[in-house]
Amino acid sequence: METVGAIFAPGGALARAMPGFEPRAGQLEMASAVAHVFDEGGVLLAEAGTGTGKTLAYLVPAILSRERVLISTGTKNLQEQIFFKDIPALREALGIPFTAACMKGRANYLCLHKLDQLAGGAGPAAHDVFLPIIRDWSERTETGDRAELEDLPEDLAFWSEVSATAETCLGPECPRYDDCFVTRMRQHAAASDVVIVNHHLLCADAAVRTSGLGEVIPAVSRAILDEAHQLEDVATQYFGFSVSNYRVEDLARDVERLVAVGGVEDRHAKDEIAKAVERLRDRARAFFTELAFAHRGEGGVRNEERVRATVESLGHTRDAAAHLTGALDIIEATLALLKPVRLKPDTTGESDGPVRDRRGHGKRDPGRRDPGRRGPGRQDPGRQDPGSVRLQPDRDGEIATDVLALARRAGAVRDELRFLLRGGDEEYVYFVEFRGRGTFLRASPINVSTIVRAQLLDRMRTTVLTSATLTVDGAFDYVRARLGVGKAAEVRLPSEFDFRRQAILYLPPRMPDPRSETFAVAAGREVIEVLRRTRGRAFVLFTSYATMRAVQAMAEMALNYPIFAQGAAPRSQLLNQFRRTPHSVLFATSSFWQGVDVVGEALSCVIVDKLPFAPPGDPITAARIDAIRARGGAPADQRIRAALRRLSAARADRARPVQHRGVLCRLIRLEVRPVSSSRSPPSRIDVNYPPTRKLLSFFQEDSMVRRLNGRLPWLVACAAGFALSLASPAAAQSTGMVKGVVKDAQGQPVDGAKVIIDMTEGVSRHFETKSNKKGEFIQIGLQSGPYKVTAEKDKLTSNTAEVRVAISRPAEVNLILGAGGPSAAASKEAAAKNAELKKTFDEGVTASRAGNHDEAIAKFTAAAAVNATCFDCYYNIAYSESQKKDYDKAEAAYKKAIEIKADYAEAYSGLANIYNATRKFDQAAAASAKAMELSSAGAGGAAGGGGNADAMFNQGVILWNGGKVAEAKKQFEAAIAANPNHAESHYQLGMALVNENNLAGATTEFETYLKLAPSGPNAATAKGILGTLKK
Repeated sequence: METVGAIFAPGGALARAMPGFEPRAGQLEMASAVAHVFDEGGVLLAEAGTGTGKTLAYLVPAILSRERVLISTGTKNLQEQIFFKDIPALREALGIPFTAACMKGRANYLCLHKLDQLAGGAGPAAHDVFLPIIRDWSERTETGDRAELEDLPEDLAFWSEVSATAETCLGPECPRYDDCFVTRMRQHAAASDVVIVNHHLLCADAAVRTSGLGEVIPAVSRAILDEAHQLEDVATQYFGFSVSNYRVEDLARDVERLVAVGGVEDRHAKDEIAKAVERLRDRARAFFTELAFAHRGEGGVRNEERVRATVESLGHTRDAAAHLTGALDIIEATLALLKPVRLKPDTTGESDGPVRDRRGHGKRDPGRRDPGRRGPGRQDPGRQDPGSVRLQPDRDGEIATDVLALARRAGAVRDELRFLLRGGDEEYVYFVEFRGRGTFLRASPINVSTIVRAQLLDRMRTTVLTSATLTVDGAFDYVRARLGVGKAAEVRLPSEFDFRRQAILYLPPRMPDPRSETFAVAAGREVIEVLRRTRGRAFVLFTSYATMRAVQAMAEMALNYPIFAQGAAPRSQLLNQFRRTPHSVLFATSSFWQGVDVVGEALSCVIVDKLPFAPPGDPITAARIDAIRARGGAPADQRIRAALRRLSAARADRARPVQHRGVLCRLIRLEVRPVSSSRSPPSRIDVNYPPTRKLLSFFQEDSMVRRLNGRLPWLVACAAGFALSLASPAAAQSTGMVKGVVKDAQGQPVDGAKVIIDMTEGVSRHFETKSNKKGEFIQIGLQSGPYKVTAEKDKLTSNTAEVRVAISRPAEVNLILGAGGPSAAASKEAAAKNAELKKTFDEGVTASRAGNHDEAIAKFTAAAAVNATCFDCYYNIAYSESQKKDYDKAEAAYKKAIEIKADYAEAYSGLANIYNATRKFDQAAAASAKAMELSSAGAGGAAGGGGNADAMFNQGVILWNGGKVAEAKKQFEAAIAANPNHAESHYQLGMALVNENNLAGATTEFETYLKLAPSGPNAATAKGILGTLKK
């Protein structure tokens, strides 16, 4: 077997197997240190600067050890990178057989039992349009991992209805236990040599082991904790306690679901359960209203999401709290009456309830109810009761298990609430958090060092804690104190980059206070100018969703670069899109600050809005500052050091070739006011930052800066992609959807009808889905264009609906089963005949996605030779030519597509894009107007003169793109006059008013847009801008 040194050497195993591998002295030094601590045991603190290649540096010696190794990361981004990229590469390079498993928290996995309940009609979610999509996927997936559903938005609310959770898990008693994706995941991990988890799961496992209730992660004695600087925050979150109105509502909903699935046959019992649930909801509503008023008051604490709670403030909720805990008692007792079962502690792991001592001090959890004590009038769940109510006889086992879990949950919520309301444990800080419509009462440990040491470090023979940012002022003292690290070896490796030569730190010369209502507009100006200079290729990262959405909207108007945004798709899909799309920009928040690997020039710039300080009023920060003061320390140390490590992480976790260059733009200077006085003069912080070239003006020699400083309009030459539905190729464009209803001849909804959706032009595309109990169906991921939609069930066929799918709005159809129409056989036969063409075409799509546009053009040209009427082929040829900046060839190909298909709206949109890029705005206006005319005709037009409004709107876009902002504004106003319900015109008029700094007028237009299109394509952005404007 090769040694570590030989593997990393020039010509070694890594160099032979990995194209572009560069031997790095720091990487070899770290790998040797990891190998040594694996041989000798103990703890290693390893800081590896940017470009070191620390992931391979610890993975190689870990694999060579031939022992089971646990790898824990702070982010799922890094977790997936290691599992899907680094592990396969090392398996090939090292030639050593080993197995690996990736374990995520259970909320990432589909719960088959919950899915079965919904499929059986339990609860309102049973009629959700996404249920058929997830149900079909459940029959194909091997893992049940939500990340496989790339077409669904990351923040899909429906996922919580079908995902696994600790509170709803029935463990081995679940009827789907043998098929359970969480169970399979754990079984696979138990048989693997390398187990890759994240810090949340690591903390869950530590707590379960300490409680003696089993394990979540298979037993290991060697652990590597990457992104170790995040461990304190994760442990603080996990080892705390929390009760919210959401948690109580989830309990109430799941009790109702138990009845809805037919689990109780006694009508009196059903009535009692309904009354208990209604009482629980009423008591919860009263308590959380009282809690919010006691800590927020009328009018609210607008800029603080967290407010510290005290024994005195919690005392104001005493009566409402007693009523709520009583309602939880009744829920538990009512469920216990359904069957004589004994309540048992949760043995499934990852529970959020206080059923264990989370702190590792040997103390009993203060929130845990004495199991031998019963309150007045309470039913002992284990006592036989002659009045127990029978469950459905055929399902006693399954339903009894559900009852047990629900009763246990009610007791856990009650016990945890009682602990929180006492508010007297000095080791915790108590606070109320307001997030959206949620009110959370929480307690978090002030110092987690003892917990981390006892429950994580001390039980390992070998522990490696590594990160790009573990030291402050060159020492590991801070992380040692925060994580309870005692004796440990240390290695600190400098970055492989010459930052003075290769990096620029840009600090804007003037920026308003980030709390100011003008900050988002000013940030947008700076972001746009930086992105113009870097030609995209950037992450733009924010500490606020509202600011992110506002700046994103401005950038979409002003830049001709592909823009992706967090929340639109799962993280892994967004990163893949970013990697393969030249000059793209990703707008995101904290989860993309670190753990992201984008190699090469694709990521050349990182923009962060401000230094990520926790506000001094944050309860956890304030409690830790108080603790530092009590020890005689400097209170600012806590905030400054934590912020510096996080900011450095935004710069550090970018694995790149050592010759790579880059820009870091920080919109707010590194300043902080002393905690004691918000009015004191700002004091500069000396950050231990690499010696980058710090330029007050990255654009000093550029005329644009003089124009900005002269306060000229900041949107001067907006790009064509701003508001036009300019089509991208089939390979890269956004997708639309078809939704509708299937009914029978009597007008009743048809459940389970197969809905067949076929694209009718160009290369055949075939989709199938099913209707739900309301007859509703939805199919997402459709390329824009014309489709035929039919439905079949029990040998009956519906009418055929012809629709045009557009990106901007869903196509809606109504199908009547039994109304005749062609069967699905014809579409399948057509698809078979088109197989060779489709194969060649799809190869072109793949090449286009990879950015290989010459290969893509060759494939599409070959497909066009097979079928001379393949207008899709010429359309995609045009797109690839445009990506190569060969606009003449692109124009010719678009015109060829239009020659074949005269009403090809997407091709006209492509022409408009070309003409905009070449600044032929008159021709662009004509082409885009034609595209909108055809699109409106294909969609059946719009009410209220919408066709004219569309043309006016489109003309406004072209004028805007030509720099004629005032004239564009008039066109948007004219479009609204022609059709007051033209939502997108209201949205774009709002953006124009923002440009004029008419914030009141902009607010009115955005509010109107949201009334007209509450779920429209720009709804999230409009909400974000309104949030910023109303601050």
